[in-house]
Amino acid sequence: MWAAHSKLEHLLQSAVEAGDEIDVDAFPEALLMAEWDQLVRTPLFGDFTDLLLKQWHDLDDYETALKAICVGIRTNPWRDAFIHAVNTIMEAEAVDHRLIVKALDARAADEISSLDIRIEAVTCLTQLALHTPSLKSFAIAGVMRLIDAKDDWVKAKLCRVTSVLHDHLGWEDAVESLQVLTQCEGCAVEARVELGFVEMANAFGAEDLSEMMDSFSRSATWFRASACLSENSARARMYAAVTGELARSLKTDCCAGDLLESLSKDAHFVVQYSTPRAGASWLSPPAEAELEWIPLMAPIQSDISYNPLLLLTNAMALFEKVRAVGVTLKGERTFRKPNRSGKLAEKGRLVAMVHNWLSTPASRVLTAKGRQVLEQNLAFTATSLGKY
Repeated sequence: MWAAHSKLEHLLQSAVEAGDEIDVDAFPEALLMAEWDQLVRTPLFGDFTDLLLKQWHDLDDYETALKAICVGIRTNPWRDAFIHAVNTIMEAEAVDHRLIVKALDARAADEISSLDIRIEAVTCLTQLALHTPSLKSFAIAGVMRLIDAKDDWVKAKLCRVTSVLHDHLGWEDAVESLQVLTQCEGCAVEARVELGFVEMANAFGAEDLSEMMDSFSRSATWFRASACLSENSARARMYAAVTGELARSLKTDCCAGDLLESLSKDAHFVVQYSTPRAGASWLSPPAEAELEWIPLMAPIQSDISYNPLLLLTNAMALFEKVRAVGVTLKGERTFRKPNRSGKLAEKGRLVAMVHNWLSTPASRVLTAKGRQVLEQNLAFTATSLGKY
């Protein structure tokens, strides 16, 4: 249990407990920096950082202020304060992140620090790497330091961070790391789910039909393996169904009869009950997005003919949506999509764009014959994939 000691700590703690936005004018630079060495080691570190950054453009000594923040990143033992501080830093517009990255890397490597804080440091390094890919090596090093950690919660979160590094930053060895994580009983479910998503990404990055089908099949196998480990693995079950049917659609027109019923049940369960872990909301998709798999997969089960390229294109677009990660840096909130599309997927995306254009008023410039020729070419392109 922490208790304030100095007058400044009492004032800042009272302001925080009041619940209102803290008055920056009441905590000027000179007052904060007079006790920075103590403040950055307390639960007030996040509030200290927030107050400094709000007056950053008016500071007299940027160098000492940045040093104080970095010391806090390296030493603060309070997880909530640590998360508050680093989130505030990434939302700021003016901070030079080079020293911040070094401090985060040092904290991720600090074996004396709690694992809860070390995984947050690795997570922050990953977010920074999404904006500056040259920082990828710092995030990867953080993952490798924690892969043998004896903490189920930490390793479960590590699974998601590892797949982000694979899908967004091209870390191929992420697959091997996730396979190692499958051996941990506490994160076996999560590791297999992430391997399923990795293979799903590989499918959309495939260069030919055979490779795409194989990747979808491996993806379904990983999702099913995850679902077998826990009866509460609704997300694993729903994606096992999705990837299994996408693989089957490339080979045959047959479909499992209860696809939509089971998919709908699991998707609604995911939306209702799968809340993000603390500090992991940026890693989770908009919950309602996963419901979109239900109408997307409906044509496979119906007797109505469907365009296989359009189906794959729509599936890839939805995959990008549910696997996008939220990143806030320098005051801007963005969602980064996976970067794993191949020739087949891009061909389908082009076909979909033309197909959609034909349904708009702009396509009226075509003559009746021109429209007929274009539609015939689109139909040929879509069916030229054939079945494996």
